[in-house]
Amino acid sequence: MEKVMMILAAFVLTSTSRPPEHKYVYVDELKNWTEAQRFCRQTYTDLATLESQQDVEALSDMATSVRKTSELAWIGLYDDVNSWRWSTSDSDFYQHEEMDFNNWQAGKPNNVWLGLFRDSWKWVEGKNFSFRFWNEGNNEPGNNGKEECAAAHFGRSGQWEDWPCDQHKAFVCYSELCGNASLPGRKYFFVGELKTWTEAQSHCREHYGNLAVMENMEDVGTLNNMAASLGFTSTAWIGLYDDVNSWRWSVSEYDLDQHQENKFTNWQPSEPNNDAGRESCIEMFANGSWNDITCSKLQGSICSEVRDSDVKFTFINVDMNWTQAQSYCRNHYTDLARVRNMTDIQKIQTLIPAGQNVWIGFHRPFWMWVDGSRFSFSYWRSSEPSGSGEHCASADLGNSGQWENWDCDGQRPFICYNVVCGNSTLPTREYIIVDELKTWTEAQRYCRENHKDLATITNMEDVRMLNDLATGRTSQAWIGLHEDVNSWRWSMSDQYQNQFRNWAAGQPNNKFGRESCGALSADGSWYDVSCSQTLHTVCFNVCGTNPTFYYSSTKRSWTEAQSFCREHYRDLAGVRHLSDNKVIQGLVQRAAWMGLYRDSWKWADGGNSSFRNWNRDEPNHNGKEGCAAANFGNAGKWEDWSCGEKKAFVCYAAVQSKHLVKLQLEFPSSLTEDDSAMMEELLIKLKQKLKDDGVKGDVKVSWRKRPDGKILHKPKKKKDEL
Repeated sequence: MEKVMMILAAFVLTSTSRPPEHKYVYVDELKNWTEAQRFCRQTYTDLATLESQQDVEALSDMATSVRKTSELAWIGLYDDVNSWRWSTSDSDFYQHEEMDFNNWQAGKPNNVWLGLFRDSWKWVEGKNFSFRFWNEGNNEPGNNGKEECAAAHFGRSGQWEDWPCDQHKAFVCYSELCGNASLPGRKYFFVGELKTWTEAQSHCREHYGNLAVMENMEDVGTLNNMAASLGFTSTAWIGLYDDVNSWRWSVSEYDLDQHQENKFTNWQPSEPNNDAGRESCIEMFANGSWNDITCSKLQGSICSEVRDSDVKFTFINVDMNWTQAQSYCRNHYTDLARVRNMTDIQKIQTLIPAGQNVWIGFHRPFWMWVDGSRFSFSYWRSSEPSGSGEHCASADLGNSGQWENWDCDGQRPFICYNVVCGNSTLPTREYIIVDELKTWTEAQRYCRENHKDLATITNMEDVRMLNDLATGRTSQAWIGLHEDVNSWRWSMSDQYQNQFRNWAAGQPNNKFGRESCGALSADGSWYDVSCSQTLHTVCFNVCGTNPTFYYSSTKRSWTEAQSFCREHYRDLAGVRHLSDNKVIQGLVQRAAWMGLYRDSWKWADGGNSSFRNWNRDEPNHNGKEGCAAANFGNAGKWEDWSCGEKKAFVCYAAVQSKHLVKLQLEFPSSLTEDDSAMMEELLIKLKQKLKDDGVKGDVKVSWRKRPDGKILHKPKKKKDEL
């Protein structure tokens, strides 16, 4: 069972320039563009959008501080090749459907001069930023072979390149930060389940935000208080890790054309070995080979002066540590030496005195936070970090929360966190458990009559709140999640939705509760099928009101088919009427995917949260189980049940806030609070004023009586007024 406790720790953003509106998160998992966007929308806000050079710099700074398996990462820019529009945008100029008229020659569009143009590259979520940062030196965007999705190349200052959308790359998500009215803060969550560091991070990313990040002693104190309240004195994983393969040059901005030379190394045999876990800077021996060593060692260094493609090396015969050597070289030359090839090695060898070692510009960040935060604050236990194979950090909560480094494959509890804004830490709903046994429909009716609705649960914090409320219970209780087996819709946007259906007899039947995608057979009839099954594919393009259908005999899952169609055409086929169905029937040779799918489980109050907390092997849909219940005997995990069964249930109500406002009013002395009509009229005006000032929700105002039973009183005059 997972034991979770939430604590809020506030932190402050300080900036002298425009405050960032969002936080970038690098995700080192290989996905195609569509899969990456889906992940970002489920876990953060969306794929990264960039509207200025400041955003590019923020993204590049973040990328330099995290572990990366690739220099390329998807961002939220894509090419909508069908986004043709007229130069004249006045809708009154066009009659019905005239804006959609076109007269393309077969095989076109190609290039023509008239008032029609294509507003091609677009940002996710419809954002209309015009800022672009293409790698123009590499003729980007080149659109070679349908390259319709953009990636940032962090080996080239974050410049953008277009790539085929089905390629698998790392990607960058973003999360919205708070507006100026509130400061972001952290909520920490302690999870008692034993996991490796990597497993712990995956769990935190799925259910919260990430493994815990700490910036100061206040954060440490918050975690210590949390541990004390739980009686926990062992160690727990935090989001700090040592990436032993993150070697980089002090100068990465010049000579970017020779990108492969960035990978050149000349290690001494058995190096780098990160002895005692403390070696993150590089020295060169007189024979030209390299060794990793602690950065505090004092010795000479090699600086470089760069002029275009010309590089000159200089030996500095002053004992300095690596950081001092870097500062010296940057003040007097370009930087510490960057070694591109064996020719550079040979030049430097002629400068090194016999028997000496020298600093060069190769180094790696010592320890890094999982979210890319700059590692400046540390709280290591004495003699830590130690051990060459121990690359992940834990907090020893039995020793004031001091940090230790351990083998990442060890299993420990862990601490997660997510970012919240201002008052968002306050609960937005209040849960009420009702012990009367009712069917799901009866329970919903009761909740709507007496509270708000059956419970909606949007995150693990809601789960924790509900589990706390249900302490001591072991039975199930209805929540507001139910299966709408008729919620079929088309893959293409809402503007293409229609009610035409051509189901085969007995379809859709949602066999085993796992058939949520639509397929069309060779005879034109439709079936619901498991989305993981592999079938042929029917795509389409839409010009105005006229679709053109395309058939592919390659077998794919429904999601793969959707990605294929969106990359090469408009989308998976939508079928508006029997005529469309007959056209497709003439193309397919056997069962094929179309764009129909079922958005199945929904919340009673219409909420669109995608959060799910199903028990293992649930939902299993045994015997038409279309309603969800939380099992409080199993940490509140969800199970699907027949809606006609009678159970306890959980309602929710909106949390109300009360505010006491003191007012100073001026009115004729003849008016008293006994004048109830006037007092009521004042309340009506105050209520309207609050609404005009932006106060939302069910606003109720009332007078508050003082201890003497009076509402109004005259303020006492100050001495200087007597």
